[in-house]
Amino acid sequence: MHSNLDTRLLAIAQRAAREGIGALSLGEALTAALVLDRNDWLHERGYSIADALDRIGTEWAARVPAVARQFQTDLAQAQLRFSFEIVPRSGDGEGYLLRLLDQGEEVGCGHFPARGKSVRFADNQCAYDEAHAAGLAWLDGKQAQALPALQH
Repeated sequence: MHSNLDTRLLAIAQRAAREGIGALSLGEALTAALVLDRNDWLHERGYSIADALDRIGTEWAARVPAVARQFQTDLAQAQLRFSFEIVPRSGDGEGYLLRLLDQGEEVGCGHFPARGKSVRFADNQCAYDEAHAAGLAWLDGKQAQALPALQH
């Protein structure tokens, strides 16, 4: 990051990525739309790319490409940090074990049995599908948390 301005613009983009642009000022909303490449947000506010660049001013417009690259770098790092794996279980209940990973280290797990005393799922495929859905939901939440919140 090159300046306090970049930090501010990145925080605006992160907030918009999490919450949308509804609560942002017009200049912030347009900046977030440009950084995040969201033409739909520009159109919602009645702006073209050229009009949005003119509205946010030359100082902010000049920083949009660098801030967009930083946002994508931060997002990629969050996506690489968190992962999950689904491991088949054998024996009692069969089904699957969901392992939640932070930089390759297990930070949680879940059991998705397909058979047994407390049958939760109709078959192995249903157990796998549920484990996968749970893993994706955890991953989405962790990646969203990895992007710092805008401080007021």
